[in-house]
Amino acid sequence: MKKIFLMNSAMMPTDGVYTCKTISATQFKNIFLYAKTHEGIVSSVAYPEIQDVVGKNLDIVIPIDRAKGLTVLDEYSNILVVKLKYRVPSERKGHRLGSKFDDYEFKFITKKPPSHDSI
Repeated sequence: MKKIFLMNSAMMPTDGVYTCKTISATQFKNIFLYAKTHEGIVSSVAYPEIQDVVGKNLDIVIPIDRAKGLTVLDEYSNILVVKLKYRVPSERKGHRLGSKFDDYEFKFITKKPPSHDSI
């Protein structure tokens, strides 16, 4: 397995063909710990709530990186996503949300380069 890109939303920041699968919290933790030990993690998670709530519930330290700009994925990439199950209303943006572990869901996304057939 290659390094893992860690994100707090299921987004596609670069061209490519993406496959997304919902995974359990246990699967998320296992992939996270394997990548941390063997391949490395590149974090784009910017919310301390994720570190507080998800990290504590899974007994892992989720790295926070508020300074990072655009996430640049490799040609072939693996992405772990921890995200809220709901969209935050605009008037609540910037307020502390996602205070319960059940507010979050987990995804595993693979990315490969686009082909001419995929358009």
